[in-house]
Amino acid sequence: MVQPEIFETAFIDDTVVLQEEYTLKFNKEYIGEINLPTGKLVIGDPISLGGLGPFNETFPTGKFIVEKSVVDVNGMQFNAFVRIVFSDEAVVKWEYATMGRQKKISIFDEQIFGYPVDGGSAIIGDFEGVLKFNGQGDDLWDKNFGTESSGKDKVIIFEDYNMIQFSTGVGDGNYGAFVGFDMNDKPVQFLTDFAFVTWWENI
Repeated sequence: MVQPEIFETAFIDDTVVLQEEYTLKFNKEYIGEINLPTGKLVIGDPISLGGLGPFNETFPTGKFIVEKSVVDVNGMQFNAFVRIVFSDEAVVKWEYATMGRQKKISIFDEQIFGYPVDGGSAIIGDFEGVLKFNGQGDDLWDKNFGTESSGKDKVIIFEDYNMIQFSTGVGDGNYGAFVGFDMNDKPVQFLTDFAFVTWWENI
């Protein structure tokens, strides 16, 4: 299994990791199915939805399963990872998903790529769909993100599009987004990590 192994073992039920003085137990849960008509992926804080741009990488088009790895820490549960599975092909390497002028660097580099979260949750969706959502006015935003259920993991459906919303670990932070490639250099997974496991220190 390619490093970091936790990117995949966290989605195997009852995986246990010892992290400092904590015992972390992971289980996989289904969130929903995402529709990607263009394969241009967007991720970020809902409050910044109007300014989000797509990753440089182009992902497969179609409908794909979105899963979360839930970690139990002393009886409290948090989202540890969220991923989109494009294919059952094995991942042979992980790379950062890049935006704008970012250059490819090793995921083990001292420099870190990530997206900021200030409200404890994030959305992921197709860029075309996000543009459509932004064009619907404030009422649609308020309906989905301005209520008591706004931070819950859910599928947001509008017209022929959807977005997936999920809580981001313990809340606010700067979180990495990664692409898993197969032996033919095709993206088979997209994953975001909420930094419960310090895998970069163990390589």
